[in-house]
Amino acid sequence: MFLNNSLRISLKIRLVLIYSLLFIISCSLIFAVASYRIYHEINRTGDKEALHISRNMQEVYNLSIQSPQPSVPELPGEEGRRNYPASDRAVLEKRFPDMELLAARLDNGPVPEGKSEPLKYHTASIYFQGKYYTCRVRQDGSVYSKLVKEPSNLMQLRLQLHAKPVKPNPLLSLKRRFAELARSRGHKGFIAVIRDSNTGKTILHTGENLSKHQKVLAGDHPEDTAFEVGSFRYLKSDIPGLGKLFIGRSIKNRDRLIRQCMAIFSGVLFSVTGAGIAVAWIIARRFIHGIRQTTLAMKSISNGDYSYRIEKIPYTDEEIVTLMETFNDMNERTENLLNEMKMMSDNVAHDLRTPLTRISGTVELLLHNRELSEEVHNVCISVLEETLRLKALVNTIMDISRTTAHPDALNKENLDLVRIIRNFGDFMQPGFEEKGLTLELHLPEEAVTVEADKTMFQRMLANLVENALKFTLEGGVFISLTREQKFVVLTVQDTGCGIAEKDLPHIFDRFYRADASRHLSGNGLGLALVKAVAMAHKWELDVTSETGKGTAFSITINTES
Repeated sequence: MFLNNSLRISLKIRLVLIYSLLFIISCSLIFAVASYRIYHEINRTGDKEALHISRNMQEVYNLSIQSPQPSVPELPGEEGRRNYPASDRAVLEKRFPDMELLAARLDNGPVPEGKSEPLKYHTASIYFQGKYYTCRVRQDGSVYSKLVKEPSNLMQLRLQLHAKPVKPNPLLSLKRRFAELARSRGHKGFIAVIRDSNTGKTILHTGENLSKHQKVLAGDHPEDTAFEVGSFRYLKSDIPGLGKLFIGRSIKNRDRLIRQCMAIFSGVLFSVTGAGIAVAWIIARRFIHGIRQTTLAMKSISNGDYSYRIEKIPYTDEEIVTLMETFNDMNERTENLLNEMKMMSDNVAHDLRTPLTRISGTVELLLHNRELSEEVHNVCISVLEETLRLKALVNTIMDISRTTAHPDALNKENLDLVRIIRNFGDFMQPGFEEKGLTLELHLPEEAVTVEADKTMFQRMLANLVENALKFTLEGGVFISLTREQKFVVLTVQDTGCGIAEKDLPHIFDRFYRADASRHLSGNGLGLALVKAVAMAHKWELDVTSETGKGTAFSITINTES
């Protein structure tokens, strides 16, 4: 039970926690998906570019190793590229960014009207995004381009690349390509290496220093599949007849972007979550406030105050308003029923007092008659005893009702509780000795003065001690009086049979008797009177009990009230 009570969380906090948890989970899932998409897209774009460079290298190498046909006339190759007009090249680069100029030649056009010589224009062969084009820049600055379709026109392009009748150099085109990569990529955050498959020697290299990448270049990695080592992402390809091509790029920017996204997400998440918690708290507080008011009202009822009402209902929520109105109606009916029962009990007790007094007086007169037979005399004594017991019961009911209804009518005076309890202990000592029990008093040496009704206090103390004596078969009863700052605590503890847990909430009700006490004399009004006296004096009454070990009643008295 202690563990369950310690783990209890209010509904308001539970709602806020659940809302916050669901919000954080949903935002985290969104962030995870977005981060994965960013991560995947950056990798895909980089890998696609690296794969494009790799295939370009392979195609350039494959084209460069082809020998020219002997029947084709010599065409300007390297010289044509050098002599290609810069203005035409700028126009082409604007149309085809990052293109590679493979070959160029000067051709004759149609003869203009009125002139004897034909127009001259340059025809260029370029490589752009994995395709080959033949291009010409017109006089008006527009570009004419034609896609070179493989394999029908590819041989002609190869012949243009090897226009000069010299021994072909397979690495020449690759060196030019590596030089272009060096110009466009720089020497940081990028590396391109061709290594001999057999010897492991570096054939071509551009970008970062090789010493940082020796382990990666020497390792066994799958081809045409991107892999990451450290802060670089690599792509390994094979150039048949030459070696292995490694293209690597730094992924620091990617990781920095992911960290920035994570920082932004964390800031937004905490900010929005904080705002969401505040909004959820306000909503939950408004929702729970009505239930809290109802709970406080129920606590008041559990303490015996059935007159409590939830006066103000400033809510527009139908469920909360219905709950509070229903509670007020229920409490009003309960109070009316209890008042009727108490009124009936008080009226019956009041109406019985006079006839009981007459009966007891009449029986007492009969007992003074010496002519009565012994049998009649015994009957009169029995009737007188029962009448007196019934009369005491009626008087107790009247005292409880009067004390509860008119607490201001108590005859309060300054009492020395130490002296009263000690005198009462001396009076009760013979009864304890007769049952073989002990009565121990633990009282302070100095006087403890409180303002109370002496008669009511004595009756309350007597009922507690007599109950303890009645239900204790061995051991004893302990009466203690202790001072705690501005409070005085009176405790009556016994070693009797104890009170069952199911009976504890009802022991202060009128006429209630637990199963363990039904075989003993009593009317079930003693503890009801104790509670009435304590409430009339505004004292706190508490009880703890354990079956088979005993019961302790504690009365806390505020000496400053």
